[in-house]
Amino acid sequence: MSSEASLSTFKLLKTDRLVVQADESALQPTHHLWNNRGTWWCHLTVRRACGQDQRLRFSLKTKIQDVAIERRDKVRRALAQQQGTVVVGNSPAAVQYRERKKKP
Repeated sequence: MSSEASLSTFKLLKTDRLVVQADESALQPTHHLWNNRGTWWCHLTVRRACGQDQRLRFSLKTKIQDVAIERRDKVRRALAQQQGTVVVGNSPAAVQYRERKKKP
């Protein structure tokens, strides 16, 4: 499964941004994943320019958890590269990230 094929199924605008929690590295490795009757699925959130969030849900087409994690990471990297990201949350890491982005 290529990440490009997954992204092409969604109608994304150039102004849409992947929503990222600043402290996601501390979360469980299966964050954004769930197992539905043996097949791993992923859900991500994209923020529209108007402020609305769109949830993306798609099958990772695997029954193996490690493969699902790799595919989720690949899709997230491609989406972040193609669309950009927006960091949410009020943790110190989120505030620090937003401050860094403000500097020229």
